[in-house]
Amino acid sequence: MTRLELTRLVRTRSDGPLPGDKCPVPTCSGKIGVDKVLPPRGGWVIRYLCCNVCRHRPENHKWVAADESNVPTT
Repeated sequence: MTRLELTRLVRTRSDGPLPGDKCPVPTCSGKIGVDKVLPPRGGWVIRYLCCNVCRHRPENHKWVAADESNVPTT
């Protein structure tokens, strides 16, 4: 399994909203975005999500993905 395939397995919309999705708060018109990114560790990048308007954090607001910055291109 490649790192890209593993990244796609880590988080889906069924796990919670992704960046660009509408905020789940009914009265808010904002979108979910990346609030904070931790430096890559052990081949993984951790991003924390929140709404760009009301600062609401979804219940599952941690997005873990493979670090693709050092994957060789073919």
